[in-house]
Amino acid sequence: VDGAGLVGDFMLSEALALAGRRGTDLVVLSGAVDPPLCRLVAVAEYREELDHKAAAVNERSRERKLREFSFDPAMKVKGMRFTATIDEHDLERKVNQIRAFLEKGHRVEARVLQGRSPPEDVLDLGLRIIAEIRDIAKPEFLEESLRELRAAINSPKSLKRAGKAPPDELRLRLWPCTPEQAAAFTLPANIVGPRRRRGPAIAGLDDGEQPEDAWKLNRKPRNRNKGWKPHDLRRMAEVAEAAEVDE
Repeated sequence: VDGAGLVGDFMLSEALALAGRRGTDLVVLSGAVDPPLCRLVAVAEYREELDHKAAAVNERSRERKLREFSFDPAMKVKGMRFTATIDEHDLERKVNQIRAFLEKGHRVEARVLQGRSPPEDVLDLGLRIIAEIRDIAKPEFLEESLRELRAAINSPKSLKRAGKAPPDELRLRLWPCTPEQAAAFTLPANIVGPRRRRGPAIAGLDDGEQPEDAWKLNRKPRNRNKGWKPHDLRRMAEVAEAAEVDE
């Protein structure tokens, strides 16, 4: 084919000769058909045409996202950091701050740090945050964020010691949207699967009946007692030694 349409069926040598007479290249469009479909066009012109098509696709995708999410691209992306051991009061305060950002039109990137907690706690806290703001926003690229968390958790210890491993955290990209769009959003089935419950029931996730021993898996308040201090341990050792001497 050429710019005018179908030219005809040719042998390879004849097609190359025709391309040479026209001063063009022979570009294979599809090798799955018999005979293969080729085009008489300059390679540089063909690449430029492909670049224009890719740019048009990206522009349509960007416009679709702008229609889907009701935020102003000029607004800033706010950040909020959580730890998996956060207590209920701090969680409520930070969630309210996230809601304030979203209501103003800002996008929010919430980072849930794992620390020494199991990965299930990180995921459950992320689901709790999503549930708290599900009426005005929804997470974007959620499965990609989970893949990043999984890759960070499974990174070799050598990379972690060298500081070259990705951080053990779950990034939630929360974008404001209309209530209708938020109501239509559903979490992937593989994310809502068996998990440990943390704190109060999550609306839309824990609506079913809970087992009788579910309270054992609820979040426990953070232990404020950091244990014995070094001077306390030394004092206890001295008292124990004195007691042995007296005996």
